[in-house]
Amino acid sequence: MSAPWIVALCFAVFAGTHLALGFPPLRPRLIARLGEQRFVAVFSGVAGLSLLLLAAAVYRYGALGPPMPALGAELRTVLGALALLGWLCAMASFDGYTRSPMAVLRTRYGPPAGFQVITRHGFFVGFSIYAAAHALLVPTVAQAVNFGGFALLSLIGVVWQDRKLLHRHGPAYADYMASTSILPFAAVLRGRQRLSMPRWAQCRRPIALTLLPLALHPWLSGANGAWLAGLLGIGGIALAARRWRVAPSGEVSVSR
Repeated sequence: MSAPWIVALCFAVFAGTHLALGFPPLRPRLIARLGEQRFVAVFSGVAGLSLLLLAAAVYRYGALGPPMPALGAELRTVLGALALLGWLCAMASFDGYTRSPMAVLRTRYGPPAGFQVITRHGFFVGFSIYAAAHALLVPTVAQAVNFGGFALLSLIGVVWQDRKLLHRHGPAYADYMASTSILPFAAVLRGRQRLSMPRWAQCRRPIALTLLPLALHPWLSGANGAWLAGLLGIGGIALAARRWRVAPSGEVSVSR
């Protein structure tokens, strides 16, 4: 089996289990059996383990197989800028996240705030831009499969999350959707939201979380892009352990 197919197979394990656990009929059945918090723990743990499998495959096989077409310097510069802006968007989405309907186990939420004013799906949108740009920048098809898979799954996540939250919150989330946008700044340009100047305290973390990987980029590139799946995998396992530990026995589910 060639390197791109090995990476694609490992990504399919991650994406397949992620979607299978996230959609009916399996998701509501597991929530009814385990409770909301322990379901999040299982979901995160499976995602974390499958991401570590993907990271190992990308690290081992990412440099092998057919090369990607060479791009001109101008196009590489544009794609690099898009990747940087996409990552900044994803990191900035954490501003206001805990008060948004997207927060894990959130049952109540207020009006759009923070980065939700710009786009309600800042992480998915930004991450898809970042990953798609990298899929064109990387030197081999195997690495392109890795990043391209993340870009596609992020776009699926936009649709999936809106559908899930609309089912959970009903008309309240329908109003939230009507007052916000997926495309950055679309709701602002249409007059649905008003953009205010962010405070420095809101900018420090996303800027720092953007500059750090940028400074480490030469080292990260040496891992064939495996660091992305690896860090996400470690984060998923850590979240799983935390959620399972704090989940009360006899927990009552909040999902519908």
